[in-house]
Amino acid sequence: MKTKIQIMILFAAVISLAQNGFAQYSGGSGDGYTSSRSDDILYEGTTPIVTGAELPDVVHNLTINNSGGVTLSKNITVTNVLSVLSGDFNLNGFVVTFGENATLIETPGNIIIGGGGNITITGTLNDLTNGKNLGNLGLEIITAAQLGETTIARGNVPQQLTPSKESSRRFFDVDPANDMNLEATVEFHYDESELEGIPESDLALFISHDALGLEGNNGASALGKGNGLTLAAADTAPTWEFLGGTVNSASKTISKGGIGGFSRLTIARGFVFLAEKFVKIDRNVASAGDIHSNGDIEFDKGGPGTHTGDLTAVDDIEIETRNTITGNAFAGDDLALRGNASVSGTAQEKASVISFVLPTPSFKAGKGDITVPKRGSLNLEPGAYDDVEVKTGGTLFLRSGDYFFDELDTDERSVLSIDVANGPVYINVVDELDFDEDIEIVITPFGQAASNQVTFTTLQHSKVDIEEDALILGWIIAPRAEVHFDEDCRFKGSVVAKSISVEEDVIFVPHSSTLHLTKAHALSKSDEADAASAQAPVTGYELAQNYPNPFNPETMIEFQLPKAGKVSLKIYSVLGHEVRTLVEGEMPAGLHRVQWDGRDQLGRVAESGVYLYRLTAGDFVKSRKLVLLK
Repeated sequence: MKTKIQIMILFAAVISLAQNGFAQYSGGSGDGYTSSRSDDILYEGTTPIVTGAELPDVVHNLTINNSGGVTLSKNITVTNVLSVLSGDFNLNGFVVTFGENATLIETPGNIIIGGGGNITITGTLNDLTNGKNLGNLGLEIITAAQLGETTIARGNVPQQLTPSKESSRRFFDVDPANDMNLEATVEFHYDESELEGIPESDLALFISHDALGLEGNNGASALGKGNGLTLAAADTAPTWEFLGGTVNSASKTISKGGIGGFSRLTIARGFVFLAEKFVKIDRNVASAGDIHSNGDIEFDKGGPGTHTGDLTAVDDIEIETRNTITGNAFAGDDLALRGNASVSGTAQEKASVISFVLPTPSFKAGKGDITVPKRGSLNLEPGAYDDVEVKTGGTLFLRSGDYFFDELDTDERSVLSIDVANGPVYINVVDELDFDEDIEIVITPFGQAASNQVTFTTLQHSKVDIEEDALILGWIIAPRAEVHFDEDCRFKGSVVAKSISVEEDVIFVPHSSTLHLTKAHALSKSDEADAASAQAPVTGYELAQNYPNPFNPETMIEFQLPKAGKVSLKIYSVLGHEVRTLVEGEMPAGLHRVQWDGRDQLGRVAESGVYLYRLTAGDFVKSRKLVLLK
């Protein structure tokens, strides 16, 4: 509601500004446009318009309020405000140059489009500690460095990243005077209409440092689909570096830090697996997501198995019998299908497949070891630590922010409970990231739908072992190591690594998957009663008493749903004030457990006392009391 109100206020303000400006001057009008002064133009109506002689070369205010859209017919300069209030503004291959103080106003679904053209602005960027979105074009840059005179151009042509993967239509070319060691953070704004069906949760940032040079050599955008150009060979195509990033679907942004220098930035569907050397999958049963290797991809004999997604490899792709690939397969060298293996889409060898550059993270850990005792729990604040170990059956609670560990060692049956209510969680490991058997990652309050809000990044060279029956959610960034999934693991997210190997009966899916993952087996003999309870048919709604109660600092709330549906679980004070939302959204049928760490919606520790927790699911509403005792 707040966003809608802001848009209405903005709309009214712009129209008022335009009307006031027009009232002061005499001018003319024509079909679909009004000009009350020589350099203020308003296009309105419902019929598509192509600009003509009425549009001057230099425009003070240009307003698009035509649901049929407006198409540009020449290059222009805008000195004040370009507003797109209704309908799209099609650049039609032309360039709109902004004056240094000009700004762009767009409303959701009404944006700048048009293959081959761009909107460009040049300004001096020397104070970016609080961020700057130059010209409001949609790219915010935050850095302590001084960029100096910087030109930013926003284009509207999909970029061809692989033979089967295009970016969204929006991209930015950033050309600063100082482009060295920037350590910048960017927020890339997008409109949902530009995504061409790409799920927001799968979006990732990519950067090319040679796209502009190749574009200049070709005299046009080398990858511009709108220009009708294609690439004949891989050695003439730009090289793209994977950046990743964190998506905020509410603000329609994807953000990423640690960017050393700029060039062309775009967003596209990421990969479930992206490897430098190889991807090897043994006895696949069910999996999904695009896979890319700068070396080889190999699917050993399936279970039988089905993989839904595209495969691209710079070298060879080999798919053994009992595997079905529902998608395309492009190999830069040889592509072999053995036995009854099949590819539903295009299967091509000797294809033009480009290597992706993997990220090169850099960070340090802190001092002080942390140990979560056996079957105990610990709430750890964001910060820098040395070795962190979670003993057997222990639970480590993490919350929004940045963590830096020398080692993160999780023993069997341990739990990482990660709270993303106030933003993403970044776990950065210097020497060793280890996931023991039967461990589980739990994300609150949004569950597995928020897997893209959790990122594990490790600098280690040794193998990242994910042992059998582990349930892992999130990004795993390990550009110097092999990431190995042992048998019966379950994974939702994205892996970027030197190499990736997967043992038999592993299920892996991308962030956007709606599949709710559960462990393959019961945890242990001591957990048989809990497992039996979890597997028993759920016949009705129920909200159990939290445990422990009283509690400090965390407690567990358990509830059951006989059918899937929208669920709300909230904490209230005894006066009825909302303290914290633990669950808000669709959930599957079954038994569910949610932790509360005793903090409010802003991350502050709640006061000691009595609280209420209320479950709402369909027509079912039930409340219980709990006690926080410090």
